[in-house]
Amino acid sequence: MAFLHHRGHAIPSPACFGQITDAFKTGLRAWAARLGIPWIEFQKGERKDDGVQR
Repeated sequence: MAFLHHRGHAIPSPACFGQITDAFKTGLRAWAARLGIPWIEFQKGERKDDGVQR
């Protein structure tokens, strides 16, 4: 998987994808906070429609 090589990962593994995901989520949360956008965490299996209803 050449697309991970530029990130310093010679061998693709679930840990690599986890690190990429965590960095993305951290950046996205910071962006939302900067713009005053609420960040809502959902549990696995929770209906998102129910969670955002007023």
